[in-house]
Amino acid sequence: MSRRPRPLPPGSPFPLGATFDGAGTNVSVFASAATRVSLCLFDDHDREERVELAERTGPWWHTYLPGVGHGQRYGLRAWGPHDPGRGERHNPAKLLVDPYTRALDGELIWDDALADTNDVDSAPFVPKSVVVDGRFDWGDDHSPDTPWHDTLIYETHVRGLTARHPDVPVEQRGTYAGLASPVILDHLRSLHVTAIELLPVHAFVTERHLAARGLTNSARVQHRRLRRRLRPARHRRRRRRVGRPARHGPARRAARQPRPPPARHDYRVRPHRRDPPGRHRAHPRPRPARPSTRRQAMIAVEIQTTTPPSVLHPGSTPRVDHAGRSRPRR
Repeated sequence: MSRRPRPLPPGSPFPLGATFDGAGTNVSVFASAATRVSLCLFDDHDREERVELAERTGPWWHTYLPGVGHGQRYGLRAWGPHDPGRGERHNPAKLLVDPYTRALDGELIWDDALADTNDVDSAPFVPKSVVVDGRFDWGDDHSPDTPWHDTLIYETHVRGLTARHPDVPVEQRGTYAGLASPVILDHLRSLHVTAIELLPVHAFVTERHLAARGLTNSARVQHRRLRRRLRPARHRRRRRRVGRPARHGPARRAARQPRPPPARHDYRVRPHRRDPPGRHRAHPRPRPARPSTRRQAMIAVEIQTTTPPSVLHPGSTPRVDHAGRSRPRR
């Protein structure tokens, strides 16, 4: 670990995060309760160089680093009071991720070094923030400024819309390039969509109990299989209890009885004790159970991601019947 000699330009408290301007990077961090903040620069061999953020404007710590540009990996360390009851957990042994970073390098590795009550360095187990050149020349392009009364917003996932689409190039599936592929754009135009709202595109950390079982927060798995992975012993007991047919007794005799046909939309009328004399209340017969909301959502996502857009056009939009099967609209 080395320290960069001072003095450095003070920089600016805004914008927050690491902002590259072509010649250097301005770094600004919000830490109102900290007494000291260091910027940690990492090279390709994970050697650490610390830079003190000596300038402070209110709750913001900031400085300017000439020569530091796109692709530089970094992290933060903060000194200050340790009072979990007030939400203060300052510990310079723990490398912090810049909440305003636009890119991360590496994955979080669950280890005891991440606990804020010890002095073990957590840098080997924490992803590094990355400086990104966010400058872009839009040229003559501009926002369409669609009026709100003409706006139709389509909410989707980048991965969910493109990962299993047969007409999106394999190398573009699950990426922004796949989202902008002609087949996806044609599909959105056919729905008269004017704006897209992307569901969370930020980085996330897989929960520890899932990582221990080889799962992730975005694993494509049915909820019943996921339940077996999370609680295997409980599932085995339940399967032994309800999975085997009864060999004798009332349950066995009931299993042999023919099932009645599904009830239709007819009603029967009978007197009701709470009604005044001369009036009756209609009681509907039991209706066939519909798929659960979760099941309907899973079917809708599967249709959206596996059906070519040429089929998903007005007039032949798939719909789901009561049994959970998809069938074309007539």
